[in-house]
Amino acid sequence: MLFIATFRHVCIAASSLPAGALVICVLLCLATNSCVQTHCTDANFLPSLSAAVGSNEPQKTIWIISILISSAWRLLILLNSYINSRKFNSFSGGHLSLSNLPYLSSFIEIFSLNMLSIVSSSDNYIQHRNYFCAFALFSVVYMITDVYVLQLRLKTTENAFLSNILRKKIYLMAFYLICLLIDGLCYWIHMTFCPPYGTFNKLQYLSNILVILFIVGKILNSFLCIV
Repeated sequence: MLFIATFRHVCIAASSLPAGALVICVLLCLATNSCVQTHCTDANFLPSLSAAVGSNEPQKTIWIISILISSAWRLLILLNSYINSRKFNSFSGGHLSLSNLPYLSSFIEIFSLNMLSIVSSSDNYIQHRNYFCAFALFSVVYMITDVYVLQLRLKTTENAFLSNILRKKIYLMAFYLICLLIDGLCYWIHMTFCPPYGTFNKLQYLSNILVILFIVGKILNSFLCIV
């Protein structure tokens, strides 16, 4: 039991690494004043997220290392969850195929996150944008299918613990969708009006922190591989 608790805490800490890396990268940018400009304005109070983590060293290396470590632990949890779900899976036919979709979409989301971190917008904007779109799409697919599969399971069994997990996952999914809307709004405003990035960067940072909270929440709710 002590091992489970310790391993769980390590996984949560590893998944939270990007938050600490983001803070370090932003502080380094502000200290050196090296990445507060964008393609259309130099009046920014804070660097954009992509500029903070993808344009200069050592920020880029710090960010990539944090993402790789975090992703390794997330993949470990994903594999553990998949193996255990096969042991207790009562689905058949189309529902069995659907129950595998959350794991596939989560794997693609993690892969896309790593690639958009390695290929920064300054290196190759088109590839970076495409990886981000894949990351956003498959993260949403994961959440929707994960919630749906759990709802199907609750139709065949009454379990207060699973019901509580479902409720939390729905809340986390709502927060995450809000994150994506905020990111999309920030991007549209920046590309259309190109204002100073102070207020919009704060919203962008907030949305990414909420994404990290969602990832940690997934570990907290699925560590025992019930779903």
